[in-house]
Amino acid sequence: MTKTKNPKVATQVVIASLQKKAAPLIKRLAEFKIDTQADYDKAAVTLRQIKEFAKEAEDRQRLILIPLQQATKATKELFSPFFAQVTQLQEAVKARMVDFLNHQEREKVKLEKAMDSGEIKRVSTFMRKTAALEVDSDAATVRNIKVLVMLDESKTPRAYLVPDQAAIKAALVAGKKVAGWKLDTQKNIAI
Repeated sequence: MTKTKNPKVATQVVIASLQKKAAPLIKRLAEFKIDTQADYDKAAVTLRQIKEFAKEAEDRQRLILIPLQQATKATKELFSPFFAQVTQLQEAVKARMVDFLNHQEREKVKLEKAMDSGEIKRVSTFMRKTAALEVDSDAATVRNIKVLVMLDESKTPRAYLVPDQAAIKAALVAGKKVAGWKLDTQKNIAI
């Protein structure tokens, strides 16, 4: 194999070499008919050879990816404390902002009650005090969003429940009975 300083070119050379070695096998299997035991065995042997090329490709790929993954992990670890601090601060400040908005709304309700009860006599006074409670900022936008709140999980309709298939399979494999489920056997070729 030719030595090269450019890792991209070296990788492309490796990939091209693997593709060249595997091409005749892939071509042979693409239209391969299995009519006899010998055909079956030949298909298995050929698949095993292609699988070995794929393993070699995976090993080469891993040599490239592992250092990148390690560098990515290290970089995330470096930035993680800062991002965590920003997220925590953002959540705390937004919670205080929502508290302020809720306080302003409660004060508006008090003003409306005071107006209705006659405690506030003049409409202009009511309007001035209500306007003073308005929150209007170019720096922050208030949106009303729908938030899901679970009141009683036991009352959730069946249509919204999703079965945990991995847990069900593990229970069945362990010999437990699970109503509405069974283990079935399918053929799976291992090469």
